[in-house]
Amino acid sequence: MFVTKFKTFSFLFLLLPSAAQCFTLYANVSIQFDTDEVKVFTLDDGSNACANAGFTEDDLETYVKAAVKVWNKIPTSSLKLEAAGKFDPGNTDFTTGELCLWDSVYPPASCASATKVPQVSHIYVGCSTNANDNENFPSNDVYSTNILASTSINNISGRNIIGSVILLNAADPAVAIAALNDEEIIATIAHEMGHAIGLGHSEKSYALMHASLIGKKNNLSEDDVQGVTYLYPVKLDGCGMLATIQDINSNNDSQGPGSFFFNMILGFLICVVLKLRPKFLA
Repeated sequence: MFVTKFKTFSFLFLLLPSAAQCFTLYANVSIQFDTDEVKVFTLDDGSNACANAGFTEDDLETYVKAAVKVWNKIPTSSLKLEAAGKFDPGNTDFTTGELCLWDSVYPPASCASATKVPQVSHIYVGCSTNANDNENFPSNDVYSTNILASTSINNISGRNIIGSVILLNAADPAVAIAALNDEEIIATIAHEMGHAIGLGHSEKSYALMHASLIGKKNNLSEDDVQGVTYLYPVKLDGCGMLATIQDINSNNDSQGPGSFFFNMILGFLICVVLKLRPKFLA
């Protein structure tokens, strides 16, 4: 996915890596959901839109559940994604429509297609059969089967994300996603979820939020963990872990895991000492 301006999509390419800082945000500004509990729906309009991708909407629901678990296992993040099951919109606007860019009004004038992906609350994941140029999966102004998926944060209030839409590329029998195994598809969806919650790309090749899927596993790196923790930190009661996170605009390497866990342990010990202090004094 290339992240350029606030109004742009994010695209995940199969073979085209893109450099980004460690870690970055979706729009190079801090935007995040205004709630720590975000539902993730699987789109199923009855049109078998995922057929070209090589799986069914039932399979997609299983992939979504697995991708949700990837982001829910971070102890330093307050974000909790909930796999909310299937959603039938009653039409094919999600599967055939243009994934419009967010703007101060929705849809913006730049979203010229007659059929537009609806504005949403929470996160919706589905397959798209839209192969029109310059819309959902363009590369050099033409449709590309190598683009695995597109994500648009299409509902924002101030700097709060209200809703995001993730569409997998199922617009052609030759789509690249059809060649992926289950683990790679889950990694693809989890990567897109990272964008949907406000993360950009990581320059770390081993990070889930790196732009290239080559060799990707659905495991989070320290870079991924720091990014989501920055956007959705655990709210402490004044006696919690001591930890630092580097400036998002810095190219310096982030702290190693040893420093992170040392700070966690140190914070815990300080907390214990403070709580037991009256006993010591007695």
